[in-house]
Amino acid sequence: MREDPGESGDGTVKSPSQPTNNPGTSLVYDKARALADLEGDTETYETVLNMFLEDVPKLFEEMHAAHAVGDLPVVCRHAHSMKSMARMIGGQAMGDQAQALETAAEEKNAAEVAVGIVKLPMAFATLQQVLGVSAT
Repeated sequence: MREDPGESGDGTVKSPSQPTNNPGTSLVYDKARALADLEGDTETYETVLNMFLEDVPKLFEEMHAAHAVGDLPVVCRHAHSMKSMARMIGGQAMGDQAQALETAAEEKNAAEVAVGIVKLPMAFATLQQVLGVSAT
């Protein structure tokens, strides 16, 4: 079973770039919430987590290629997928970054898409660090 480094006793980890005393900040990782959403099914959680860690790097590759040719609908679709997957495993901060990118792509806001294309992989790397898995 994977260690959850840096988590508090309740299974949550605040984003290191956010102040921990601000109640509006996103959690980097909230395993307790993810398990609650899955009715405590740890086997399903582990399966979903492993799929997430395997699929997200592929989605990033496809999303970057789409962005390079200005295909915002693909950027939007992949950001939406990553948002859903991240939130399902308790990656709240990554889910929030993915949602911001999805919204920017929907609105065809090229400047915000460019920012999101940079920030989302950073959020994924932070989540990987918190989960104790190596970057792929």
